Amino acid sequence: MLNGDFGYIQYGEHRFEAQEVHFHHPSEHTFGADKNRTDMEIQIIHRDGFGLTVAVSVLLNNKEDNKSNKFMDELGFTSETYLEIMVADDNQYIESESVKLQELVGDSFDFIKYTGSITTPPCTENVQWFLLNKRKDVSKQNIEAFTKILGAETNVRGTQPLNDRALHLF
Repeated sequence: MLNGDFGYIQYGEHRFEAQEVHFHHPSEHTFGADKNRTDMEIQIIHRDGFGLTVAVSVLLNNKEDNKSNKFMDELGFTSETYLEIMVADDNQYIESESVKLQELVGDSFDFIKYTGSITTPPCTENVQWFLLNKRKDVSKQNIEAFTKILGAETNVRGTQPLNDRALHLF
């Protein structure tokens, strides 16, 4: 998890401050009848002053060209450099004040929206999720560095049933 001051988004009448960035390999969100996953997922968790939560998910895939992800590189997820991790409350935290989430999100705002829950404890419910449709690149080196730092091959919560939730495409 990456902690820091990352700016905000405006959703409806509320201003949601980006407070955490969660990294998952492979993605926690699945797609299609076969429940396919992307190679990685980065979730940006936003909260307002009233206890409401909005999550923006960026999905990443490794392609044949093995193009590196600049955001991941700047955080130190490369084969040459590994981040120092602070461990607190059984979570791994990375502190950074120089991260620019706009570099990760970009300017594509086609998305899938639904109401769900945060995928890490305490799994807060009634979260507005925005899954960006445009996939970003991630290199094998980015993924390998992440799994080395994580100390495990994966860190995903099992797929949750839709339970009649509506998915909205924008």
